[in-house]
Amino acid sequence: MTKIIVEIFDKKLNEHLNCIVRQNRMIAIREFEDICKDANSIIAKHPEDYKLIQLGVIDGEKGIIDNTIVDIMEAKDAIGINFENENHTN
Repeated sequence: MTKIIVEIFDKKLNEHLNCIVRQNRMIAIREFEDICKDANSIIAKHPEDYKLIQLGVIDGEKGIIDNTIVDIMEAKDAIGINFENENHTN
């Protein structure tokens, strides 16, 4: 099973923060969106300063880490996401 290593990057400080391992990219994005939309978080107060990045992928069976760094999402974009189908009708 593979998992991803992600973290929040502070662009103003040029510093890596909060390195975590998650099952997949969608889980990491969902958690990042929640943090970004929390009015009490520093990220919500300064969304232009933060982004979510992928530091690598862990292959749990082989014990290998692929450390390809990829930008996933800007905090300002996470705050602006609205889903068209929030109200589901049958």
